[in-house]
Amino acid sequence: MKSLKLKMILFIGVLCAALLAVECGVIHSKTKAQFEKTLNESYNIRTSYFSAVINGWLLEEMGTMMAVETAVEANPVADDVETAQDRITNALVAISNEDKIADMVYIQLDNGAFLNGSGWIPPEDFDGFTRAWYKDAVAAKGALCFSSPYVSASNGTLMVAVSKYVNVSGWSGVIAVDISVDGLLADMDDLVKNNGEDEAYLFVTTSDGEIIYHPNNAFKPTIEEIKKIDGVGIDYITAAASDDAEAINDYNGIPIYVTVKPVYSSGWQVYYVSPAKNFDGITDS
Repeated sequence: MKSLKLKMILFIGVLCAALLAVECGVIHSKTKAQFEKTLNESYNIRTSYFSAVINGWLLEEMGTMMAVETAVEANPVADDVETAQDRITNALVAISNEDKIADMVYIQLDNGAFLNGSGWIPPEDFDGFTRAWYKDAVAAKGALCFSSPYVSASNGTLMVAVSKYVNVSGWSGVIAVDISVDGLLADMDDLVKNNGEDEAYLFVTTSDGEIIYHPNNAFKPTIEEIKKIDGVGIDYITAAASDDAEAINDYNGIPIYVTVKPVYSSGWQVYYVSPAKNFDGITDS
């Protein structure tokens, strides 16, 4: 009789232990899944913050565009058109001197005059009406337009033209600023370092997927080529498409997770790349 009771006690004990183990596993699985969801949300918020900061840098440059438009508005078409255009040009010179990131500030007026604040004299065959920054701005009807990036042959600096069609004070035409992307994004590395996550980094593409900033020198734009995100051999796009995407190997062989958010004023995309060990180490613990 005692033997039977002992066996029953042992059986019940083993059964309870098994049920407890199953319950602990279920609780652990649910808790880990919820924690992963919370971390994913944290990474999305963090990436949105980086995007907002970069957007703020761009908006500072848009202040230059506003200053140019104000200069045009403050010098209306008069009987002496040349004098008015000279006053606008003098204003462009002052604006150019104030903006250290702008390579050139200029206006293509519909009357054929091309004004700029850098002292550059266009060649005889120059025709601003044929340039993409002019045609895109006219088509956009007053909205800001960002050109495809290009590398300056004179100094190797990556540039992008921002343009806008205006019709004020009797003038009509396109105002534009050539911005140094390298200057604009000079603090990118510090931005992510100040976040405190080891080995994480940011990179930026245009809306067409052209890489305009990446810490890996092999992906940086050159005069010969501006690389596209889908041509570097790393599937950042798929990795960023879902919070549940598997980790992928980066250019240096380190497994990574990727998050992406838009820069609203320009249509650029900011990618936040974080080593998988940072995320997995937290959830596994």
